[in-house]
Amino acid sequence: MQTNSDKPLVTIMCMTYNHLGYIKQALDGFMLQETNFPYNILVHDDCSTDGTSEIVREYCARYPDRMRAIIQPENQRSKGIRNFPKILEQIESKFVAICEGDDYWTDPLKLQKQVDFLESHPECSLCFHNVLRHNLNGVRADELTTPTDFPEISTIEDLLIDCFIPTCSVMFRNKLFDTFPDWYYQTYMGDWSLFIMLAKHGDIGYINQNMAVYRIHSEGIWSRLEEQSRFKLWWEARKIIVESLDGTYSHAIKHSDKKILESLPTRVSESVRNIHSMAKVKEQTASAINILNKELALDTSQKTAIWKQVLSDFFFRAHIRGERKGVLHSFLPMIRSDPKMMFNRGVPVIFLKAAFNLGRYEKVVNHNQEKADPQ
Repeated sequence: MQTNSDKPLVTIMCMTYNHLGYIKQALDGFMLQETNFPYNILVHDDCSTDGTSEIVREYCARYPDRMRAIIQPENQRSKGIRNFPKILEQIESKFVAICEGDDYWTDPLKLQKQVDFLESHPECSLCFHNVLRHNLNGVRADELTTPTDFPEISTIEDLLIDCFIPTCSVMFRNKLFDTFPDWYYQTYMGDWSLFIMLAKHGDIGYINQNMAVYRIHSEGIWSRLEEQSRFKLWWEARKIIVESLDGTYSHAIKHSDKKILESLPTRVSESVRNIHSMAKVKEQTASAINILNKELALDTSQKTAIWKQVLSDFFFRAHIRGERKGVLHSFLPMIRSDPKMMFNRGVPVIFLKAAFNLGRYEKVVNHNQEKADPQ
């Protein structure tokens, strides 16, 4: 049993705002942790207006030896103030674990497993684990955030491609750096920036176990953004991150640039996956290519690969939704207005055949998904 004299080995850092329907499950998940070391909980509430603050106060009163809170009198985010760096400065424990108030942990041994991992892997500055992405909006089915074959050890070179670490899964060594640099405050993606800063001091460990749930809901700061906005913010954040690195990381940057180029068709296609309008898909894809082209100077084959992937995926998703005729009718005007479009943008010929043979559409689409090479 932890006492006031116990110095915590781990501090759980929970940032919350208007999480009334979720915060209890998050706090209960913290209190249910079974460890052979002391830990404490620091909750930051950014002046919630829905009753979240009252619940946080109630838990702090119930567990005064384990939990304390910082409840802001005014919302700081609306003023452009980032609270995370200031709060982290107050934490003296060896390790820090993060979980926002609308996510929760499902494994009572999560903290113990991560501490054991970091203690046995001194070369790692942080570690994370798999997480279930739970979509409350019903747009996508629940899925794990990380492939089960993800390597146990990765590096800053991998992290420069994308932020693959779910925030609610991370634990890191504290006091690896003294202050947050100016560039950190320029990026929208503060978690990715933090992980980059940590990865400068060691490798990234991965525990292949699902131990938390990341909720996607309409009130979430990131979740409520359109996919296209997320794509733009990802690219802008990466640009700032890369510019912050010195020559020591030139090889890592070069390698990650290559990987990003290879992943662009899939990444752009993902950014428009929830759009059902062909016209809107074309508009957003053209915008994405324009954003990328300014920095990467894409050649014709790379642009073609993006268009091919986007349109192939669009037709396939429409087929799954049962919108066969509607999709084909939107496709035909494109061909009629610009017959060369299907060649200079890489649209598979098989869709043109499908347009004139509705009865064979299912067979054609399935064949395309199995055989067409997006490259």
